[in-house]
Amino acid sequence: MKQSVAARIEVIVRPDGLIEKCTVLETVGPASVARQLCNAQKPRTWKAAVGSDGNLTFGVVREWVKLVVPGSTNQSRISGIEDPVDAIIAMPPGLDGAASREVTVFVEMDEQGTPVACRAAQDAGMADLACAAALKIRESAIAVREAPLPSYVIARTIRFAG
Repeated sequence: MKQSVAARIEVIVRPDGLIEKCTVLETVGPASVARQLCNAQKPRTWKAAVGSDGNLTFGVVREWVKLVVPGSTNQSRISGIEDPVDAIIAMPPGLDGAASREVTVFVEMDEQGTPVACRAAQDAGMADLACAAALKIRESAIAVREAPLPSYVIARTIRFAG
């Protein structure tokens, strides 16, 4: 019987927008199909990341990609998988009781995985608080690479809980 598949991938995007590497970090469903989902990302041209100095730099994207087959035995499980948030913090005073909100920020990391700069992707009103939380998150090593990235930008999702 056909199965749906999901793959949590890590994509390293070069400053020219081309993919240097795609690595499968986790799979749900057949691993061989998960690898194909990762390989399917390689022909894409991505928007290059911009460092705090205004120059193009490496970008790292971690996300779930899915292939949902209608009627498959694991369809509902795959459909329910979502990208995780990187941090959950309390809603700021004056907004408590408001609905939860997620804010995405772009964090520049040095080659040791230490955050060095942060800027808003959207929702500038809460970006300062989201950046303050994101700048506390040290990065684990990039999955597989022969040499460390000199610096790179990664998106972080911060959830403000109401």
